[in-house]
Amino acid sequence: MKQHEFVTGAEWAINPTYTFAARYARKRLDTTIEDMAITDNLGFYIGNPGSTFADVLHRPTVIPDAAGVNYLNSVPFCAECPPVIGAIRRYDGVEFSISRRTTGKWFGTFSYTYSRLTGNYAGLTNTDATDGGGGRHAPNNGRAFDLPSMQYTPSGKPDDGPLGTDRPNTAKAFGYVPLHWMHMTTNFGIAQTIYQGTPISTCLSVVGTGSACQWAEGRGNFVELTRAPNGDIVKGNVIMGARTPMYIQSDLSVHHEVRTSENTRLSFEMNVINALNQHAVTAVNQIVTAGAGAGLISPTRASRFSGDPLVDWGKVENGYNYIDALNGKGAFAGAQSPLTLGSRYGLPQVYQQARNIRLSVRFSF
Repeated sequence: MKQHEFVTGAEWAINPTYTFAARYARKRLDTTIEDMAITDNLGFYIGNPGSTFADVLHRPTVIPDAAGVNYLNSVPFCAECPPVIGAIRRYDGVEFSISRRTTGKWFGTFSYTYSRLTGNYAGLTNTDATDGGGGRHAPNNGRAFDLPSMQYTPSGKPDDGPLGTDRPNTAKAFGYVPLHWMHMTTNFGIAQTIYQGTPISTCLSVVGTGSACQWAEGRGNFVELTRAPNGDIVKGNVIMGARTPMYIQSDLSVHHEVRTSENTRLSFEMNVINALNQHAVTAVNQIVTAGAGAGLISPTRASRFSGDPLVDWGKVENGYNYIDALNGKGAFAGAQSPLTLGSRYGLPQVYQQARNIRLSVRFSF
């Protein structure tokens, strides 16, 4: 695994109490380590996506001849398929903050960040809402490169767009007020976060399982789909730049400390997370079809060698009409069964954590 980054910034003491800071970060992933395969049921291996080793569809297959002896000069799985794509992750962010020092009656910080996180690979944790019902932590064994079709969109273009945790605009504020009384100290604190929503996409389950996504209109674009009386899936509007609602959360804290002797202290603490008990939607069901194995776009072809998985990779990697594919029509007639629109498609599936109160008592000596 290899990445490179550039970070620069400056801080200015406006006066003895206030400071202003600015910071810019540029990060790029060069290569990563991930598991890859041809289909979910033919086994996986570890390598660097984008390398010659990872180009499984263009690798010659081993086919026994009439005498039962293997020879290597055979056709690849998919000679007509486009080249393999490597891992892409780009981050650019600029942050501005103003802070009040821990002097006087109160102290705190306010910061604003504008950033973009794009590519086809989230990292050691997969943040695509389609995987694991809202994301999955599987270091170096994520979903991004499990199938060759996941590297492309139905337009035939490489998968490349806003990643699952891309929130271009974020603002945070923290403030604390210490109160000294009767040889004791009580700290009152508040933390406020305001985040732009995360991208919503439309996932076509291709070849593998429900989470083997090809993004119908690219990452961050949501397709409104309905079901016609005859069962066909009908395409409506495409919402470009679709996102979940804004995420707003207020946290409170109270910390009271009692000096019990010269060297010992007794403290009581209460933290109220999401004090206003807000319930913002943080993830939406983005999988178009119903059923894990029954809802797959998986066009077949005639067997060309022993052990051929019979997948017509060329149909799903070189650009195609995904509505025809879903309905088993056009170029997919006879090679693909009609699929059913999932009843949960487009509905919320993960919400902001409800109010949480934590109490603690600590004795220090």
